[in-house]
Amino acid sequence: AVYVYKNNVNLEGRKNAYLVVEFNILFRDQELGKLVTSDKPTPENSIMRALILEAISGKTFEEVADLEAREIIRQDLLERLNEKFAPKPPKEGEKEDPKHKKPKKPIKEVLVVGWAIAQ
Repeated sequence: AVYVYKNNVNLEGRKNAYLVVEFNILFRDQELGKLVTSDKPTPENSIMRALILEAISGKTFEEVADLEAREIIRQDLLERLNEKFAPKPPKEGEKEDPKHKKPKKPIKEVLVVGWAIAQ
């Protein structure tokens, strides 16, 4: 499954300046991928959209115009998503089911397929 996220975000400190982005999120955890890319609203989809928006909003024109900053934002987003969707350890007294073991980093990659500044 591949989750495609597209959005236009206002840039801080500039009137009528927007960051236009498109990210493709690749999954190691196929079950999570199905939940996020489902046609029906899911908590996982909402959480992922909110985390992505949080990572890109509030940026200045200077931050998003720099190619190195774009890579930093992409890496930060990958880390945030993996941290949020990492499997929880079994509760006390529970055993982990080896048949349903989830990857420690459920997000394989965040690809930046669109990144433009519109004014």
